[in-house]
Parts: sequence; structure tokens; C-alpha cells
Amino acid sequence: MNLPQLELVLKAVTADLCGHQGRQGQLSMSWLSLPVDEIVDRVRNGHVVDPENKLKLFQGTQSEIALRGRLEIVCKKLGLPWGDPETLSAYDGRLTGHTDGSIDGHVVEIKTVPNVDILNRLKSDGRVPFKVFSQVSAYMLWGSHKRALVIYETRAEGALWFCECLPNKRVEGELKEKAEKVLEIVHGRS
Repeated sequence: MNLPQLELVLKAVTADLCGHQGRQGQLSMSWLSLPVDEIVDRVRNGHVVDPENKLKLFQGTQSEIALRGRLEIVCKKLGLPWGDPETLSAYDGRLTGHTDGSIDGHVVEIKTVPNVDILNRLKSDGRVPFKVFSQVSAYMLWGSHKRALVIYETRAEGALWFCECLPNKRVEGELKEKAEKVLEIVHGRS
């Protein structure tokens, strides 16, 4: 058995399975919290995730998949409607987002963090970071949900934090304006 080759191939397969692929030419709803010039650069030149980061992202992806499966079981037990993940799009498909599912009318976004210390820092505000709020706001704006549920889970301890987000018209207006500005710069029309 060639152990170096085994390790190399395992890393390559893990990177392929991480769920984070480079993309070019398309605007992601999860990028709308960034400055316009940075978003334009990502759309034009692609957003590349290096192989070493893909190995780290794989762990988070696996945790999210497992949590999504458990949530579906819990929803069945509680009689709550569960909706599978969906792809959202706007502007003729040039703006896209990928939800983690829905529960009883709430679009769900799952985030994982390494440990409870980081989770406690996030919870100290009592609200999700603006980047995440922007992402779920985009899902509410261009999707069919009027509320969002962000669920954090720690990978080390399995601690959970549920945070409900409601629409904010000012933020939605800023997201719409930013998306249209990026699309105008990149494609010449919004």
C-alpha cells in the first residue's frame, strides 16, 4: 500500500466533497454583505476556495448535513412542516442562493462553529453577525419565506443556538440596490 498516495487521494476526494466549489459569472446571495468592488471581482474572476480550506470546510459541511437530517426527524415528531433545501434565484438566474431547508414557514440557515467559546461570543450580541443576517435577508427578499431561522451548532460540543430573523426593509433595500449595481457593472444591466 502506498500511504502517501492514499493520503493525497483522500485529501482530493475530501476537497471535492466539501460542497464549496469555485464559481464565476454568477452572483451569490451570501456575498451581498461585501463591498461592491469585492463582489464584482468575485463574479468576474471567480471565487476560489483553496484545497487546504476545503478540507476544513468539509467538516462544517458534514456537520450541517447531519443537523439537517436531525431537524427533519424532529419536525416529523413535532408535526412541523419541513421543507428540503432549495435554490433561489433572481435577475434571470444571475443571482442565486442555496437554503438549508425550511421549518414551518421559516427559511433555515445552518452555521457551524468550532466550539462553545466562539458560539458564546456570537450569542453575546443576541443577534447573528451582519454577514449572516444579510444572507438570510436575501433569502427572505427573493424567496417565499417571511421569517428566517439561523441555527448554530458547535462541532466540538454539539451546543446549539437558534436565532429568529425578521425582514428589515432597509437592509432588503440595500441588498437589492447592491445586487443591481453589481449586475449592472458586470453585465451592463440589472
